Amino acid sequence: MNLANIFMYIIPIAICIILPIFIILTYFQIKSLNKAVAYFNKGKKDEALSILAKLVKSPVKNVKANAYLTRERIYFYSREFKLSLEDLLISLRLRPKTINDIYSFALSYHILYEPERALKYFLRAVELQPNSNLTYENLGWFYYLTNDYNKAIETFNKSLELGSTNSVYRSLGITYAKLGNYEKAEEYLNKALDAEPEKPSTYIYLSYLRRKTGDIKKAKEFATKAIDLNKNNFDGYKNLAEVNLAEDDYEGFYKNLNIFLGKINFITNGENFDDEVYEKVKDKDEYKAIMAKTKTIKFKDLDIEIDDKSILNGKFLV
Repeated sequence: MNLANIFMYIIPIAICIILPIFIILTYFQIKSLNKAVAYFNKGKKDEALSILAKLVKSPVKNVKANAYLTRERIYFYSREFKLSLEDLLISLRLRPKTINDIYSFALSYHILYEPERALKYFLRAVELQPNSNLTYENLGWFYYLTNDYNKAIETFNKSLELGSTNSVYRSLGITYAKLGNYEKAEEYLNKALDAEPEKPSTYIYLSYLRRKTGDIKKAKEFATKAIDLNKNNFDGYKNLAEVNLAEDDYEGFYKNLNIFLGKINFITNGENFDDEVYEKVKDKDEYKAIMAKTKTIKFKDLDIEIDDKSILNGKFLV
């Protein structure tokens, strides 16, 4: 038997042995990825990161890329922004770029006080998917977060034209509330509540709306409900602190404000304290002492370089 004949027999046998092993390995590693996400959602961050530390060494390129991407999200929601962006950049070297990468960079830039860079990414997403309601919803949130509420409403309505989602109802609801159009705000927030009765952010927005319309009892009820649904949602504690302040419960205000600040570690763009309710404490020594100890983080503090041009250009999986 010559060498060619030997290979003719060996290669099919090798494929029959190696391919099932590869499939089994990939299957169990994907299960581990899902397990890591489940751990993090239960508040077990260390266990999640321990799993992902092994998966980023996977010989399977797709698993490795997804492990970096999953860890990037965990770092982001844990507000470890440098580690988040580093993992995102690594994952881009392992797989094709997607529209979600654009959103990740855009949101990171926004909360780290780089709004001009963030806007470039949001607009690039619209270029890539001009008929997607999600791209307009995300762009609308940029306008909302930069206090351009009329532009936000215009963009959210464009998103609705392309296909309604419950999150757009929430977005329109809180935006109208910020503009003082409480009737419209209630209309959209009730739609969001009917569709997703267990969504914490809807209750936070309804709490804000009730506080602004003077129904403090209902505002507190909604604020407490939001925290009960997700105790890891730090915005819930800030909202409850503001309700406490509105009802002159200063003990509750400082308690929940400190919980909020303890969870976020530092202030990012959008976490402002310019609501009129803070007029009650802005000159108080206790409040000033707390805020004086609060740090702000910006992109320039991260000591990381990102080539926006190379990321925004080129091909994307859309």
